Amino acid sequence: MIAHVETAAWPAEEPAIKWRTALPEPQEPLRPFSLWQALKDLIGKDILDAPLPIGQYCPLTELQFRAEELEYTELLDQAAELPKGSMERLLLVAAFAQIGFSAGLRPYKCMNPVMGETFEIVRPEKGMRAVMEAVHQDFRGSTRIINAWHAQGAQWELSGEDEPRVRFWGSSVDIHLNWTDVLTFSDGDTYSWRKGTSNISGLISGNLVITHKGVLSITSHTSGATVHLTFKEPGMFSGKNALKHEMTGVVELNGKKLPAPTISGHFDQKLVANMANGSTKTLWEKRYPQGGLGRCQFSEWTASLNEIPVGQRKRLPASDARLRPDIRALEDGRYGQADSLKRELTARIKKKVLDEAKKGTPLQPRWFALTEPGALTSGLTTGTVQRYKFTGEYWKARRNGSWDNVPDLFEWRIKIRSDATGSRRTLLAVE
Repeated sequence: MIAHVETAAWPAEEPAIKWRTALPEPQEPLRPFSLWQALKDLIGKDILDAPLPIGQYCPLTELQFRAEELEYTELLDQAAELPKGSMERLLLVAAFAQIGFSAGLRPYKCMNPVMGETFEIVRPEKGMRAVMEAVHQDFRGSTRIINAWHAQGAQWELSGEDEPRVRFWGSSVDIHLNWTDVLTFSDGDTYSWRKGTSNISGLISGNLVITHKGVLSITSHTSGATVHLTFKEPGMFSGKNALKHEMTGVVELNGKKLPAPTISGHFDQKLVANMANGSTKTLWEKRYPQGGLGRCQFSEWTASLNEIPVGQRKRLPASDARLRPDIRALEDGRYGQADSLKRELTARIKKKVLDEAKKGTPLQPRWFALTEPGALTSGLTTGTVQRYKFTGEYWKARRNGSWDNVPDLFEWRIKIRSDATGSRRTLLAVE
């Protein structure tokens, strides 16, 4: 049974916050850099944990990136009003499932979260809240990072996890998200999907091109129907005016493809369903700012994700991604400082992860728990099987203002620190 979203847990957000719609202008110019030069010695390797030039990052972590698709949770609210297991509900869920791919067209990488890092998003005006956590990290041998999340609306719950792999092939990079989502409505209707592979090419030329590959399949576990959304890749001889980001979809039931409905459109613009009765229905349309995408190609929603409104700082745990000093410096355009802070933070937490693993006491997540002891050795999750389950304790702690046992990962209170020469330098000014 889905717990009702308790608006009583949100009094601190009243009246409604007016969120910013753009990032601040950078305080200093960004020096030119070559991504190829940074990666050329890593050909054929998993580069998930490889440091990149600071200009290749945008001021978000991967946890915040998972929240980008939550801009469109109204699709889930609309789907909740439709009959259980209906084709119309499945189509809306399918439209929601592909939303994250349009954000994935930015030629910038989000920073990896550090172990124990969290991110919350609370939007009373949308009747939605979510929490994400970096639940597992292992740097012995190949890097292993697992993130988990749980979002909740009035009539639905969305849980998910990912275990990304990033491999460099010289002129291109393959990104395997290994991302699984499970959606459950209040009537028990359940859907699941997995997000697959993306490719970034043009590393040598500097003209980065991002392409999503394969098929995104969204399954209704009530009706047994599956929507297969296919990313249409430009052909070798496609002209410069060829359509990009095209997506088509079909529905399969009992192993047979149905003649209708079908889906057509572009995952960075809109998707339309062509129904069995000959009508068409717009399932989803991307919202763009009137002045175009902002700095780092952020939408208005994305620009708000790292914002800390006045008075809200005291309600965040010390592990929240918005308190990361390197992210804050990068957002402000203090690039040199952002780079040094990132290296300092990631090295410190990585050492802690390694030290605890060697002692046989690996660091554990705070708000998610393994479904079974051997889940991490069973390989990547498939279907509706997820290794980490949200405990629900986060919202209780938030309501009570009690963040016991939450580590101060980012040491944000330390504003001044001395370097090796004894000179004092400002590291961070959150408040």
